[in-house]
This record gives sequence, C-alpha cells and structure tokens, in this order.
Amino acid sequence: MMGTHGLEPFTPRRHVYAIFFLLGLLLPWPHVSRVLAQAPPAITPTVGPGNLGTIVTPNGNVHTITGGSRPGNGANLFHSFGQFNVPANNIANFLNETPALPTTNILGRVTGGNVSSIFGTIQTTGFGNANLFLMNPAGFLFGPTATLNVGGMVTFTSADYLRFGDNAKFYAAPSMDPGSLLSIAPVAAFGFLGSNPGAITVQGSQLSVAPGQGLSLIGGNMAIEGAVLAPNQVQPARLTAPGGPITLVSVASPGEVGLKGAGGQPAEPTWNGFTKFGTISLSQGASLDTSADAAGHVVIRGGQFTMEDASIKAISENGITAATTNASPTISITAETVTLNNGAYITADTLGTAPAGDIALNVGTMTTRAGVNRVPLNPNDNDIVAGNLIASDSWSLNSDAGPAGNITIQGIDGQGTAATSVLLRDSSISSRIFGGSPEASRSLITISADSLVLTNEGLPGGGAAATIVANTIGPAPAGNIAFNVNTMLGNVNPDETRIEGARTVFIVTSNNPGSTAGPTGNIIISGIRPESTDAARLVALDSTFISAGADGGTASTPPGNITITTDTLSLANDAGIVTATFGEAPPPAGDITLNVNTLRAHTRPDGTLINALPQSFLASVSLSGQAGNIIISGVGSETTDAAKVLLLNNLELNTVVFGGNSTTTPATIMVTAESIQLTNSKNIKTNTSGAAPAGNINFNATTFSADQGTRVSSSTSGPGPGGAISITAGQSVALDHGSSITASSTGPADAGDITINAGRTFTSTNSSVTTEAAQASGGNITILATDSVRLINSQLNASVQGSATTVGGNIVIDPQAVILQNSRIVANATQGQGGNISITTQSFLADATSVIDASSQFGISGTVNIQSPTSQMAGRLVALPNNPLTATALLSQRCAALAQGGQFSSFVMAGRYGVPPEPGGWLASPLMLDGTASGPVAQDGHPSFENDQSGSFSGREILSIRRWPVAGTTTRFASIGWTGDCGS
Repeated sequence: MMGTHGLEPFTPRRHVYAIFFLLGLLLPWPHVSRVLAQAPPAITPTVGPGNLGTIVTPNGNVHTITGGSRPGNGANLFHSFGQFNVPANNIANFLNETPALPTTNILGRVTGGNVSSIFGTIQTTGFGNANLFLMNPAGFLFGPTATLNVGGMVTFTSADYLRFGDNAKFYAAPSMDPGSLLSIAPVAAFGFLGSNPGAITVQGSQLSVAPGQGLSLIGGNMAIEGAVLAPNQVQPARLTAPGGPITLVSVASPGEVGLKGAGGQPAEPTWNGFTKFGTISLSQGASLDTSADAAGHVVIRGGQFTMEDASIKAISENGITAATTNASPTISITAETVTLNNGAYITADTLGTAPAGDIALNVGTMTTRAGVNRVPLNPNDNDIVAGNLIASDSWSLNSDAGPAGNITIQGIDGQGTAATSVLLRDSSISSRIFGGSPEASRSLITISADSLVLTNEGLPGGGAAATIVANTIGPAPAGNIAFNVNTMLGNVNPDETRIEGARTVFIVTSNNPGSTAGPTGNIIISGIRPESTDAARLVALDSTFISAGADGGTASTPPGNITITTDTLSLANDAGIVTATFGEAPPPAGDITLNVNTLRAHTRPDGTLINALPQSFLASVSLSGQAGNIIISGVGSETTDAAKVLLLNNLELNTVVFGGNSTTTPATIMVTAESIQLTNSKNIKTNTSGAAPAGNINFNATTFSADQGTRVSSSTSGPGPGGAISITAGQSVALDHGSSITASSTGPADAGDITINAGRTFTSTNSSVTTEAAQASGGNITILATDSVRLINSQLNASVQGSATTVGGNIVIDPQAVILQNSRIVANATQGQGGNISITTQSFLADATSVIDASSQFGISGTVNIQSPTSQMAGRLVALPNNPLTATALLSQRCAALAQGGQFSSFVMAGRYGVPPEPGGWLASPLMLDGTASGPVAQDGHPSFENDQSGSFSGREILSIRRWPVAGTTTRFASIGWTGDCGS
C-alpha cells in the first residue's frame, strides 16, 4: 500500500518487498571537459545587398538595434545582421522607434556565416509581447551568462529560411530570393535546404521567457549542458517558459518544420519532408521547465534524444481544468532513439485543480539506466527515490484536485504504433492521484513495443526497484496499466536466462484505506494489435511482481483485475501475479486471467526444470471479503478455450479468504489445457478461515499429472464450507512421488468434495487423494475412469475425527479395473459414522497388503460395497516382463516349448471343432437335436453329427452358443481331442 507521503507497492506475500531505499550522498559533479569560448564582441548589420536598414548603435555594453524593414507598415519587423554576438555583461537591445505601429514579430537573420555566440542579454524594449525570431544557418552558442528579456515568444533557428502563411520566404542568404523575403503574414514554417544545419549549444545558460510565452530551438544537433564556472563547480543549463511551450527540434536533412497554433505559437510543430533528424542531449543538470499555474507544453523531435542527469518539468501548480484542456500531450518526445540515464526526470504533475499533463514518448528504441543520481518520488521525502523517473501525478489532497495524467510509450509514428524496443532499467513510471473525486477520469500508463524489458540490476549504493505504479490515495479511481507487446521480459535476458543480481520489478495499482477510497486500476498485458484478444508472443517474468490491491472502498467498489494474453508465459524466481483486498468491508479482489498457449513456471523452453529458486505464485487474497477468480485457459476469448501445455514447477496457485459471509461468492481456480503437468508445487489451494466459502478448483485437461510432492488442496478453518476440487481429463490422471489432492476442514464446516474424471486411466504412486475433517463431516471422493484405477503405495482417504454427529466422506470408484498394490481405501470415523465405499468394476485386483475400510472406532461403521465379477484380494501382483515375446514367432513354432526343454513359451489357439473367426464370435454348437428331440446322437461317448450329402444339417435344428467375455478377463475355449504331434 502507499501512504499519503510515499510510494510503497502493495504485496500480500509473507515477504514484505521494499521498493525504494535510502538515498546516498551524491557524488561530485563530473568535470566538464568543454572549455567555454568567449563571444566575439560584435553585432553588425548586413553590408551591401540584403541590408534591410538595420542600425546597431553601441553605447558602452548596450547595443541598441533600430531601423529594419516593416513591409506595408505591418506587424512584422525585419532585421539583417552580418554578425550577431553578445559578449558577457553586454545587452543586445531591440528598440521600438515607432510605438504607434503594433509589432507582432521581430525577425532577424545572420548572413555572415559564423556561429552567433550569446554570453550576454538579448532584450526587446517598447515592443510589448512581440515575438523574436533569430535565424543563423551557422548555429548558436549560449554561454553560462546568457539571458533573455523578451516580452513574447523567442525562437532561435539555424534554418535556411522562414516561410510565412502566404508562402513568402525570408531567406538567411540574401541572394536566394530578395524579392519575396518580406511578408506581413505570420511565420508558418522553418525551412532547411541542406543535411548539416548549424548546431545549437546551450552551456549553463539561464534562458527564460515571459509567462505564457514560448521558447524554441530549431536547427541541427543540440546540446543543453552544464558550464564549468570553477573547478568542481558546474552551472546547469535551464530553459524556462512558465505556462508556455518549449520546443526543441533537431534535423539532419532538407525539409520544413511547420507550426500550428494561433499567432505562430510553436506549441505543436510538424515536420515535413525530412529523411533524417539530428541529436538532442540534455546533461549535467540541464532542465526544461514550463511549470506554472497551468503548465505549458514541451515538444521535442530529434533522431537521437539523450537525457543524462537532466529534467523536463511541466507542473501545473494551481490552474483550473479548462486552462489546460488540450488533446496533445503536455510533454511529447519523438525520436528514433531515446536514452534516459543517471537521474533523468520527466514530470507533468499537478499540484492543484488543473489535470496533470499527459506524457508521450514516440520512439523507435528507448533505454534507461540509473547512475549515481537519484530522483525523489516524493518531494517531501528524499529517502524515497528512483534511478530515473517518468511521472504524471496529482498531488493535491483536495476533492477538486485534477486527475493524474496518461503516460504513453509507443512507436515513433504515434498512436496505434509500437516501438521496436523499450528497455526500462532501474527506472520508474508513476501516475498517482492523492485527492480528487469519484468522478475523476482514470489515468492510463501504456507501453506499446515489439520488445519490452523491465529490469532492476541494482543501483549503485542502493536505490529503488524498477517500478510502474498507478495508485490512488483518495476517492478518485486509480489508473490502469496496459502493455501491448510481442515480448515482455521482467529481469530476463532475450534467451530467457535470468539477469543475475537484479532485484524485484514491481507493476502495481492500488488504493489506500477507508471506505471512500477510489477503486484500483486494471493491469492488461497483450499483443501489439489493438484487439483485446491479440496475444503477445512471450511474457517471461523473473523476480517480477504484478499486483492490483485494494486497501479501501466498499463491497460495491469495482475490483482491479489482471489479464495476460500471450502465446507463452514463463514465471520464475519469486515472480508473482496477485490481486488482493483488505479492510473491514472491502471490494472484492480482482480476477487473474491468463490466456495462454503455454504456461511455464521454473521450466526452461526445452522442458527441463529450474530448481533451487524461490517459489513463484499466482494468488488472489481477501482479508475480509471476496477473493478473485484465477482463470487459466487458451488465448481465445472464451474460458473454455484450452491452453496447449502447462508446465508448472514450484508454483504457488491459490485463493485465500479470511472473512466474508455465507453469501460471499466463492473464488474459483479454473485451469483448462490439453496437458497439465504440476511438479513440486505444494501450494495449489483455495483456503478460507472466515464465514465465506473456500474457492473451488477445477482442472480440465486431456492429460493431468502431479509429481514431486505437488499438493492440490481446498481447506476451511472457519464456519465457511470447504471448496470442491474437480479434475476432468480426456485420457489420464497421474499422481506420483508424494503428490496429493486434499479437501480438508479443521473448523466447524464440512470439507469439500473431490471428483476426478480421469478419462481412461487414473494412477496414483506414493500419493494420496484425501478429504479430512477434524470437527465436521468429510467430503466425498469420486474417481471415474473407463479403463483402470491403479493405486501403488497410495491411499484414498475420506476419514473424519469429529463427534458422533460427523460422517466420513463417501468414496465412489467406477472403472473397468481396480488394482491396489500396498494401498488403502478408507472412510473411517473416530466417534461419528464411517463413510461408504462403493467400487463398481469388471475386475478388482488387490494384494494382501492393501486395505479397504469404512469402520468407526466408537460410532457406526460405514459400508464397503465391491461389485466385480472377478475379485482377488489375497494374491500378489507381479509386473509383466519389460520385453514381451512376439506372438507371431510363437504361432509359427508351436512345438518350440518342447524342443527347447521348456525354456521357450508357446501360444496355441484351438477349439473342440475349430475356433470362432474372432474372439467372442459365433461358433456352431456340437450339440444337435434329432427330429424327435430325444437328444444328440452319441458315438463313442462323443456327440455325433449326421450330415446329408450337401454338407448341411438337413431337417434338423442347430443349437449355437454365444460366449460373452467379461471385459478385463480372459476367455478360454478348451481344446478337446487335439492330436497334434511334436516331432523331435
């Protein structure tokens, strides 16, 4: 559960997982090897062709810029500079000489071919909130003392031209088209003609614009980094636009960056015609910040985007909902490659009534990794940290708090596309809400990727586990979490081997205590297509914990469900999938639904077992209400669709209820697969200790096997009745090596029933099927099979130990054959009545050490009813040889037994006057009635037949005998008068 001031994942396990660790001391800032250049002290107008009447008047450290060209006395004022450099402690001041003429845009170009070095201040005077555009194809360098004092939006670009709304173009090179460069229309696009635009570098600069205005850098490669001011002293770069947009676009080919928005505001740029984008890097404490009452947008587009010890913040502090309603994300990052390292922090939180902003990362590949820096997950607690953090949280505790935001990682083309690869290492994604109302909209964390890897390989010096969290602390609903993937690996390498040394990864949605708590969210893992039935290819989880838990709410509060749809699901090393509910009158726990073809637990792809690792688990737990169902079936939409194979080794699969009442719906474990193999899985169970009934367990398979001490059980220790266990197989059920199926009661309620419909065969070796009760009556055991039920050193036990009012469970067995070898079938009682044992079979074979007993020590004994034509309870059963002889050889050598001195067996099939054409077939009778019905004619003591010349029994009736064999027994036809001779 998460407290009001911290983040802690919900866990119902006996272990308590710690997500976040104490923050260590930060290491000193790394030394910046780049030596800062000093700006050349020159601002000069363009000389000769292309001069637009710009005048630069130096006065001490102030360079006043006047003149310029204003076409049609319109709102656009144009300047042209040969060089534009502002040294430290200098001011480049654009002065309005004609205040009577309103100015919307001040547009300047630099034609000299040199980088513009800005170490001083660029300001506008007398222009109000006019926007400033500076274009230099050679690029810009901003030093640590660079500042802005501009009333409107500011854009620095290394584009080759500006295109206006009327398609006129203002070229940086005057020779390109001097006749069409001036326009009264707003700026519509930035045009690039080459593949190597000038770079834009920001070193330790503090660049900010007026509230509500935008700051844009549009050009070639960009580096926003710290500046070395003194040894071991680095000043971070900061770009600030309170409530306004910050736009970074880096290109590396010809094309146009278009602008959307009123007045040319680049809140939502577009890119047209580009085949390649450049690099953008934020490092050494660099920050982009649009935080305000209603935060502004951040838009980033590049080919490679890197954050190293840097932050992007768009925090709404006290805005109203209407002020920030926008279909586009508050923070949008688009790049073929995105890398977040060493304390990278991206947040669009809200502290007031405005909604938290949406965050979208449109990527080809994305990789994160922690370093020495930590990012606090709670501003008030520096001990709760992450290696890197992407967050859109709502922090206000008020009922009018804005909702948490959506966080989306997807393909580079945006909505409906999937990234190629997303690797979240040592990082956290958070969408939490602390206040709000029940009507607040749910947030959503979505990751769409062909390959998703979540891992926590261990932060240096300790730190937070990799975590994805969508929680609510108030009455608002918690967010949902959705992964649309082909492969999802939690602490697993691509070959499904473990990432050694990695700590637990958490994927959590939860709420906090109290009846007014909002509902938890849902967690969904499926394929990359939008259909809910689309299956991922592989989900492999090692030391990964997925949970949807409710610590508050009411019985009518919707539960949080977990659904995974994948061709193959693999669990290992304490991997867990859990739904749970706590509190005095909580909502029901959510369902866990696994739609799979293959489910493996501690099993390699080749079927070999992985041992000596902590148990993995699927669990639904309720402390005082209703546990959820656990459903495992095929990838189809119906629960009756069968998975192909379940290889479950060292897996805990359970539903547990601690409270509830008699009307509580029992939780069900329902597993449907062609092949179910349970190995060393001692906790497959449904338990209750309260008034609610224990859940039922249903296995449906073609073949079912339990091995190495597997225990399938349903138990009750309170007034709630025990659950039923049902195993239905099309071919066989096999228990081996100490495995058991048990329905028990240690309290006043009766134990549940066990029903096994084994298909053809049921085999139990050194195992047991048991219903038992300490105080109440036992459950019934029913075992059905078409062919055989065989017990070897095993038992079927439906005994009770309670008072005289208790009754042992009944045992019903109904196959063709029952074979007991040193085994027991008992339905005993201590003071109560023994149960009844009913065995109906064609052949019942039991050795002398086997026991069938329905007695009561002090009460009334039950009955034992065995219905079988063939019964043997005194002999010894011996296994047939492993290498049986070939029947064809015996038939062709009928005298081999004598010829080999009795060392060779023989098989002879004969009849008195022939053999039937098939076993059990019709054979003419040797008995024939004469015409007077006086009986057969005897000759020499043998029955005689008198045939007419045609070979038929003329004028006589023929008696025939049909021999019906009993199934499972041997039918013999005696050989009479055989005179076959065996020669030497």
